[in-house]
Amino acid sequence: MLKLKETKKIIDGYYSALYLKKAKKIVQTTLKSNSISILRFTHFNKHPVYVCGISLAVQLLKQVIGNKKNISVYGVKDGDLVKAGQPILVIQGNYAHIAIFEGVIDGIIARCSSVCNSCKQILSLIKPQQFIFMADRADVYTAQPFDGYAAYVAGVKYFVTDAHLELIDNPKDCYVVGTIPHALIQQHNGDLVNTLNHYQLCYKGDKLSALVDYDNDVCKTIKKIASKFPNLSSIRIDTSKSVIDKSLPKSKVFGGVHEKLVRNARKTLNECGLEKTKIIVSSGFDYKKIKSFVDNKVPADIYGVGASLLKVDVNITGDVVYLDGKPQAKFGRCLGVKINKLKTLLHKYI
Repeated sequence: MLKLKETKKIIDGYYSALYLKKAKKIVQTTLKSNSISILRFTHFNKHPVYVCGISLAVQLLKQVIGNKKNISVYGVKDGDLVKAGQPILVIQGNYAHIAIFEGVIDGIIARCSSVCNSCKQILSLIKPQQFIFMADRADVYTAQPFDGYAAYVAGVKYFVTDAHLELIDNPKDCYVVGTIPHALIQQHNGDLVNTLNHYQLCYKGDKLSALVDYDNDVCKTIKKIASKFPNLSSIRIDTSKSVIDKSLPKSKVFGGVHEKLVRNARKTLNECGLEKTKIIVSSGFDYKKIKSFVDNKVPADIYGVGASLLKVDVNITGDVVYLDGKPQAKFGRCLGVKINKLKTLLHKYI
């Protein structure tokens, strides 16, 4: 549930473009009109996109518009696949009451839809249990609730912060997960065995996962910890693309979490009797790299994906397209459907 902490600022137009605030004032002071307008939101991507953020936009409207009369809201549902030009959200009411919220709503839907589509792409390659949403450090922290909600709509189940679950009404089928950071190994003077022992001491009920790239020698590290932790649930390889693991030839093409590195890790785990230990890979993974891993049957079990999920590439625009029951819009913009079909094509929210 969206709980606005800055309702007054939103109502006052703090987050709204200046020209929208000026438009509101002009309509109120010179036209003094009670006419009813229709503000229609659409996307202009060439291909159909999964729309997300509609319910959050509606929740925002309910909180900032309050008890103003003659406001009706229709829209698609979060997760719907929508063609370009088709209305995704329609607000009917006095323009002065809704003018300054146009850009705020654009932003919510654009961001959430972009994250949702990025996650949908990844989930077309791997299963939800193979996907960890690690986009917490890729953008300002205040975006985490919106990003987590959008990822959830796409089908993601595993996240890394509590904030990712904030806007999910029933997060029972979602989980906040995590292994250990490089910093914790550093705090143990680079001793991974001591690090894992202390982890088990503090988190006795957790499955044990080892971050094995600290010394940039993944296979040697696996051999070092294998006998001491025979019930190791997983390892995570997080090698930077600018670094080449010691088990690989010294060539730039082998930088980062390379396919050969993962195969070497799997072979070493098996040789050490850790056939059931899973491999988590992270650092620089996007749709293209995951597809390459899947196509080439690289033995990675779980993918941690971050920054690549946050590219805002779904373009949303709001246009006022009706005035007092008649079409009135900028050239090339129109409602897109007959006005009497809105109730059957779109879900009524308000």
